[in-house]
Amino acid sequence: MTLEELIHQEGTVRVKVREFKGKKYILYAWRHSSLNFINGYVGVPKESKLYKYHEGYDFNDLDGGWLDIYQGCTFAGGIKGMDMFDEGHHFIGFDTGHITDLEPNDRNGNIKDMSEEVAIEKGYKTMEWVWEQIEDVFNQIKERE
Repeated sequence: MTLEELIHQEGTVRVKVREFKGKKYILYAWRHSSLNFINGYVGVPKESKLYKYHEGYDFNDLDGGWLDIYQGCTFAGGIKGMDMFDEGHHFIGFDTGHITDLEPNDRNGNIKDMSEEVAIEKGYKTMEWVWEQIEDVFNQIKERE
């Protein structure tokens, strides 16, 4: 399978709502619309211990503190449109567009011509890989709630 075929097969969005101790958490993966790398997020409800990061706390406190997130936490805030599940979630997330990751698009915005195997070998993070990271972050949050 080519990288382009893999990207089309993976799709652009994956969302699941999970309940834990009576609280709803939103697990969300989204493919960047122009660069084609994938971002991963966990939406925490107001009742969560992590919700305080929504109100001006430095999200970098999450790194090395008690959340182990791929390449560190690169996002903390609201996501437009995600209140369709439940209002008041604050998202903590990461991206796969770092120097050590393979950016799927070339300089002209076209998906690079290579096989899935070569892309993964060069650092492409698949939707499945990102989803595993999202699940891991959610499990870390559950351990501390």
